[in-house]
Amino acid sequence: MEYGCSAILSHIHVLKDGTYVLNVANTGLGEAVLCRSGRAVPLTTSHNPATNARERTRIADSRGFVSQVRHAINLYLSDI
Repeated sequence: MEYGCSAILSHIHVLKDGTYVLNVANTGLGEAVLCRSGRAVPLTTSHNPATNARERTRIADSRGFVSQVRHAINLYLSDI
C-alpha cells in the first residue's frame, strides 16, 4: 500500500487601501491554478522530483536521494 499527502493553502488578505493580496503555498504533488479570463494561471510549482529538476537538486543538497521503484517514487532524507 502506498501513502502520501499533499496540501494547498490559500489566503486572501485585504490591505488598508482596499487592495486584495492572494498568498498560496503547496507541498507534495498538489498544485494550485487560478482561472483568469478563461485561462489557467499556475500559482504553485510541483514538488515532484520526477518532473522538477530543482526539487531533485534540493533533495540531493540535503544529503537525500530519490529512487524509482515501479511507478512509485521513494524519497529518502538523511537525519540532518
